[in-house]
Amino acid sequence: MNLKSFLGKFYYWLFPQKQEVKSSKNLEEILFLKMKIAELESNIIKLSEIIHKTNQTVLLIQDNVENTQKISEQSFQLSKQHEDIFNKILEEKLLVFGLTKKTKVLKADKKDTKPE
Repeated sequence: MNLKSFLGKFYYWLFPQKQEVKSSKNLEEILFLKMKIAELESNIIKLSEIIHKTNQTVLLIQDNVENTQKISEQSFQLSKQHEDIFNKILEEKLLVFGLTKKTKVLKADKKDTKPE
């Protein structure tokens, strides 16, 4: 069933005047109804185009969300790496500071332990 026949059946189901128009054979009414049908078909086509554009927009938004999530994950990984590097540097500085402090303490102990 193609779209045109479906729309025709839907229209006649929605507006059951079809028999009245056929029975009265009033040309003005027939032309008026045909114009209304054409207008409805035009509106349906416009709505279909709007739906198509909306679907494209939704797909673009989904793609942007996925890209943003990837960037966020990469940023998180980088922040973890930076945190690890910072912690290693901090540990090394503490270790060096601790060694120099111990060395100073040892030197101070040697001075204190000199015979009087």
